[in-house]
Amino acid sequence: MVGVPTLEQILAELSPLPIAEGTATAYAKGWVKAYYFDPINKLQVKFTAPPSVVATAEARSGSPPTVNAPNISIPSIELPSSPTISIPTITLPSLPEITIPTVDLSDVINSLNNVKNYRFVYGVFWAPIGDALNKMMDLWNTAINDLQNVLFNIQTALINAHNNLQDIVKSLTAASTNTQTALNTYQASIQTSLNAGLADLRDKAQASLNSFHDFIQTSLNSGLSQVIPTLYDQIGVPLVNLITPVQIRNVQADSFEFYALSPGYTIHYVAIGLKA
Repeated sequence: MVGVPTLEQILAELSPLPIAEGTATAYAKGWVKAYYFDPINKLQVKFTAPPSVVATAEARSGSPPTVNAPNISIPSIELPSSPTISIPTITLPSLPEITIPTVDLSDVINSLNNVKNYRFVYGVFWAPIGDALNKMMDLWNTAINDLQNVLFNIQTALINAHNNLQDIVKSLTAASTNTQTALNTYQASIQTSLNAGLADLRDKAQASLNSFHDFIQTSLNSGLSQVIPTLYDQIGVPLVNLITPVQIRNVQADSFEFYALSPGYTIHYVAIGLKA
């Protein structure tokens, strides 16, 4: 005797497709079990073996969470302090002590006065000879006067030469002093300028490194705040919806589990396999 088929059997015969589909809504966050239902008669079905399941989630309204990008701190690069350069002082050798002797011919000139103006005294008998001798003495006086004039001119020339040489010595001493002063000033100027230049170079290089450091740090932190908007744009999800991934597990002949991100989380599934 053949029994009367049940309603389920009749509906199963009317739906021979090897698929099941439906929706499942979670009432709490976490893993939720979903059962297979026939797409035509909406009755629960079972497969002879675990089917292949494809599940998608409905879009959830809401804005993505705001990303508070971590404040990335890049260590600063500290340049070493600029070295202090010391330029040795150039010391000129001291001038030797120069003593110019004084030549004085005054005594010689005065001593010639002792042999001038000598006159011969004679009698009448010796008058011709005496007059001749006295005339010769006049010539002698003239010669001595000329010699005294020459010696006086020599004395004057020697005094002038002495004074000129002393002036030259003084000039050499002054030139040595001025040269030493100029060298000291030049050495101090070079040393100061060089050290100031090195310090300025170090400060400017440090300022450039600090500026570069701040630029990189600001750019990184600013870029991180654009991660989620850029991600949403790339995958085509509006910022008014939340990304809704679907994770499934424990696929069985009659059911499978999916992970609900929140209460009201709804998925749509399709299962393909040989029905029991």
